Amino acid sequence: PFVERAMDQERADLIVLIAKALALSWMTTKTLLLLHARKHPVARSTIEQSLAAFERLSRSAAQEIVRFYRLRDRHEPSVRRPS
Repeated sequence: PFVERAMDQERADLIVLIAKALALSWMTTKTLLLLHARKHPVARSTIEQSLAAFERLSRSAAQEIVRFYRLRDRHEPSVRRPS
């Protein structure tokens, strides 16, 4: 559900976080972003910004952020997150 929700959100930030936390390559992450863009079209510059964020983000920081989101969702399952 967590990954599915990330794919359903309009912004792709969470996809980049999850990919980095899982140590996916940029090519794999870019493929996920392009799949996401089928439902939520984005400008080419947005993909480039995602690359910059992907490169700046450490894996450990991404894992902590993902852990936070998952814990928050576990404690507030009925709250709808904004897209």
